[in-house]
Amino acid sequence: MKLLSLNATDGGTRLYPRFFSRLGDLAPDVVTLQEMRRQQVGYWRRGLAERGYQVVDSFELADRFGVALDGGFRLDGLLLASRWPFEVLDPTRWDLPWPERALSAVVAGPGGKFAVHTVHVPNASTGITLYRKDREAGADRLAKKTETFEGVFAGLAESPELPKVLTGDFNTPRFERPDGEVGYWEESCPAALRPVLRDRWLAAERNVIQGLGKYGMYDVFRGLHGYEREAFSWEATNKVSRYRYDHVFASEVFKPVACEYLHEFRLNSSHHAGILADLELR
Repeated sequence: MKLLSLNATDGGTRLYPRFFSRLGDLAPDVVTLQEMRRQQVGYWRRGLAERGYQVVDSFELADRFGVALDGGFRLDGLLLASRWPFEVLDPTRWDLPWPERALSAVVAGPGGKFAVHTVHVPNASTGITLYRKDREAGADRLAKKTETFEGVFAGLAESPELPKVLTGDFNTPRFERPDGEVGYWEESCPAALRPVLRDRWLAAERNVIQGLGKYGMYDVFRGLHGYEREAFSWEATNKVSRYRYDHVFASEVFKPVACEYLHEFRLNSSHHAGILADLELR
């Protein structure tokens, strides 16, 4: 199975032609996209459907399951496409502050059924900026990152008999060292919030990025390349600060064959690299 995940950035209008010009050569069986927008998602759906994919997006599911997308920070959605048939799961079943930030389906692949989850975890920088202007609103926005990580980690306990793949933009970690040390963003927590949020924030990020062994899952890129291999998927506008924010995690039943970041999709420093993983059943 080949799986392609990509944060398309602000609806992906500029990225659309490049993505579809490369899709045939990359030949993914499953595609997960983050940062879709309601106004543009139809173009992506049609392009994928024309190429033989079954498609679902989080805006469709929000309407179906009564999730109120009330504007503000809730413009971003997700898309999942598969060459194989799938059954969509109710996005409200996980305890997430914004249910549209996770999209899940059970795919009937040639080797059997498996679950695909894709998520877009809210960043911290937006909440920190807001906190400087409005402490109450900023604190609430900052909590969304921690609550999303907690909801995803708890939700992955479901259906333990099913192999799982988790993809998405996680907006963490802050760094990875060749010796395996990983750092997170808890120190960016405003001083007044640290007594109640800092330790919880750290645990929530670490549980997903390094703790999915609890569910028999592993980081596909690191599983193949170790921590000696430097990699990033997004860079700040200074083009110096670089972070590996985009990930694929998989159940151990999937053997990693290949996993690489596709920087051809980074039109500028605000765009994300795609991540293409090739997995086979052990």
